[in-house]
Amino acid sequence: MNGVIDRFEGSVAVVEFDGNNRKNINLTDLPAGIKEGDVVVFNDGKWQLDQNQTARLKAEIDILARDVF
Repeated sequence: MNGVIDRFEGSVAVVEFDGNNRKNINLTDLPAGIKEGDVVVFNDGKWQLDQNQTARLKAEIDILARDVF
């Protein structure tokens, strides 16, 4: 299950799945240093940062932003 960190609200991160579904996850359950826009995956019973997917997503957003501006 992959999700994207949408925002932080107090002690939870709002994580978006499949574009519309959102779930609050305690910050203590996420890797240290996690940021908005990072992709996380639930694997082996814990949340992990997916660096490859995060880089791919950020590159896609950069391309879209360049096309808009």
